[in-house]
Amino acid sequence: MFYETSLAVPAGTPADAPVETELHATHGVITRVEIEFNPGCTQMVHVVLLHMNHQVWPTNPGGDFASDSHVVGFDDYYELFDVPYDLVVRAWTDGTDYDHDIRVRVGMLSQEVAEYIYGKRTASGLAALQQAFGLGGGS
Repeated sequence: MFYETSLAVPAGTPADAPVETELHATHGVITRVEIEFNPGCTQMVHVVLLHMNHQVWPTNPGGDFASDSHVVGFDDYYELFDVPYDLVVRAWTDGTDYDHDIRVRVGMLSQEVAEYIYGKRTASGLAALQQAFGLGGGS
């Protein structure tokens, strides 16, 4: 499952008054994160992702993602087992003269499939993995 959202970041949006949007996800494990910076951002558009008012990416507090004509993408393992499943995408610019759009995508696996792939190899996890790939059920 992939979920995505975009966020318009108006020119001159300060860090102390960022713009935000929610990325609506579901119960499962985030295994892939991508943040797309369009041409012209010139590392002046800054993005962080939060869950339940806690900065999740980048992991270091005070850090942020900034790039230009690039997709910042990485694999991770972040459990969304309790509501709310939504992530907050927060962005701001450092004195830019133009509006910018960024796009955020997250790839997710069901809890059963993720646990099977990443070490908790249960019969129900194997069955979920087989079903996901159309290989029939069975344990």
